[in-house]
Amino acid sequence: MKKPLFTKVLQIGYVVKDCEKTAKIYCQKYGIGPWQIYGPDCMSGVKQYGENNDIQIKVASSFLGELELELIEPLDNASIYGEFLQEQGEGLHHLALQHQGFSEIMDFCQKENIPVILSGEFGKGEDFAYIDARADIKCIIELYNSQPNASYPQPEKIIDQIE
Repeated sequence: MKKPLFTKVLQIGYVVKDCEKTAKIYCQKYGIGPWQIYGPDCMSGVKQYGENNDIQIKVASSFLGELELELIEPLDNASIYGEFLQEQGEGLHHLALQHQGFSEIMDFCQKENIPVILSGEFGKGEDFAYIDARADIKCIIELYNSQPNASYPQPEKIIDQIE
């Protein structure tokens, strides 16, 4: 048996029409929170389908145990998130998976013709890439590559159960 490329689910990413409204529902109705809200400036060096792209999104993130939940609100239709919302409506968009090595996975994807549909940097020092594994394993996969000195942006807002 081949050694697994992926070892753990780190995050479930959803595309939603309104991340703040959805985060409030998670908090108030289901007790899941607090949520950190980030604006479009949290990412840099974004490439979509290999081309530079200034993606306009708003993101809410929280944890359910060790699993991160991410709500992505496209602010325009030009991103993969806007395309998803137009074509499929709100719902599960991707899984972020722990892996054995970022460069090894990128080499594997190139060798196996698995397209990288989105890549960039979150904050400073955390690279990310979305690979389109839908043909094989029926989902988009997000991969992280955190540098030891990575720093994350400050959230613009916190949503918790007290609001």
